[in-house]
Amino acid sequence: MYSTRRHSYSSHNFYVARFIIRLLFLGWSDKAIGVLANARNSKRRRLPFIFTLILFFFVLPSMPLWFALFRNYQWERSRPPNTVVPELIGLSLKTGTERAHAAHLETKVLGSTWYTDLSPGLITLQSPEAGQHVPFETMIGVEVAIKPPAALANGKRVGRCE
Repeated sequence: MYSTRRHSYSSHNFYVARFIIRLLFLGWSDKAIGVLANARNSKRRRLPFIFTLILFFFVLPSMPLWFALFRNYQWERSRPPNTVVPELIGLSLKTGTERAHAAHLETKVLGSTWYTDLSPGLITLQSPEAGQHVPFETMIGVEVAIKPPAALANGKRVGRCE
């Protein structure tokens, strides 16, 4: 693209570029440190240049990383404490409730089922599933096995099937 004002896009018009260039040349400038006549002062002359290199090639590029790590630290600290959901299936309701309380969780019976291989009184289903990470005091819904209806226990069919 053709521009009639190309001179306005050169580096000396940007304050950051001008600052970096002046800071880089500060180590070479005799005016900045004073006139150095002997070799003993040559190490002092290189010091601002080395400092500038460290600042612009190590410190400043790593600042976004440090900021991201700090934000992640703050986010982790603001989250509620977590626990792992224990396996409750196959346990009695009392034992399952005790195990859930030991993991800082609550239980609630959401339903019952009779079509299972487990004996009555045992937990047949849980939600959330075992092994998931949840906040403290999360409610675990359980389903408990019950005895089948008397009509099904004897092998009779219920309904008008012929």
